[in-house]
Amino acid sequence: MKKIIIKPIVLILCLTLLTSCSSTSNNQNTAPDPKNDKYGLMKTSVKLLMDKYQQEHDFKTPPELKALLKHPDENLTAMKMKTVHFGDTPINYIDHDTFFLADGESQETTGRYANKSDDGLVNFNPSSPQRLGDNIVAKEMIKKATLNGNRISLPMKFKKLGEEFAAFDDINFKAINKDTNEVLIKNNKNGYLLFILMTPSEYNKDDIILNISDADLNFLVSVRVNRNSGFITGILSSSGTVREDLNDKEEIVVISPLELKLDGLGAGNTLKEFYEKFGLPSAISKDSSLMLFMGYIFIDTANNLSYTVLLHTDEKVYDSRTQTEKRIRNNTVTSVDIVVELQ
Repeated sequence: MKKIIIKPIVLILCLTLLTSCSSTSNNQNTAPDPKNDKYGLMKTSVKLLMDKYQQEHDFKTPPELKALLKHPDENLTAMKMKTVHFGDTPINYIDHDTFFLADGESQETTGRYANKSDDGLVNFNPSSPQRLGDNIVAKEMIKKATLNGNRISLPMKFKKLGEEFAAFDDINFKAINKDTNEVLIKNNKNGYLLFILMTPSEYNKDDIILNISDADLNFLVSVRVNRNSGFITGILSSSGTVREDLNDKEEIVVISPLELKLDGLGAGNTLKEFYEKFGLPSAISKDSSLMLFMGYIFIDTANNLSYTVLLHTDEKVYDSRTQTEKRIRNNTVTSVDIVVELQ
């Protein structure tokens, strides 16, 4: 199957998985040729593997995985399985004309896509990391977060993420350890799938990262969970994977179809627009793959909490409409991550 690469970025460990971007009209896009639908073939293959595994175990959780579930096989069933999320879920909240560059189109670096703020205080595309200091606005940004238009408040239970995710509160997160890998947990009512992506490590013993897909293996969202409390402490709305199974060694980036906004801004806005609304960020940097991010961070020492907002501006994002990676317009936010955690 796939070999996963996970990239650390500030306080958040970035994701994986194979999914997609979007649909809405664009006069230069054509429908993918079904004969070249590698993802459809891969999903069919994985579904067959899942069916075979479940049949071999009488559609029940094997003994070695039962500790992961509070009530095994009532609402949830666990199985050993490698990453299975692919997906062609449309990203309907993106304006594709202002998000993707057309083939052969040059980058625009003025106006909303500018590399510097109008006041000259911030370079949105620095050659070296910039650490600008904590900003209490990070706390206010997260307090005004919405997911698909609904207000969310971290930390929270899966039920608050949406009724369709509620069954995952029945997971015994304390039983997840560094050896709990390649485990898939299925919601028996709606078929939603939760994959344990990142388990505790010597560097972070309390937090795990989970990817969730729908019943058709389409990636929905990644979440960060505190294994001691079982509460979601972070929403991570992008993912990266190495398509080794498609003979393509390059990492691709995919976006959650669930729209995460902070006081009205989110993916599709630019770093300049975030700066103009929220002020000076805490950090701006590029990682080794040239993915640019701008972060707002606030450490609330009085309450022993930290608030982190990361705005990712990837160079390319996978577009399911053409089954290709497409370039993104300069300094355009491709995804938003938020985390609230105890210090």
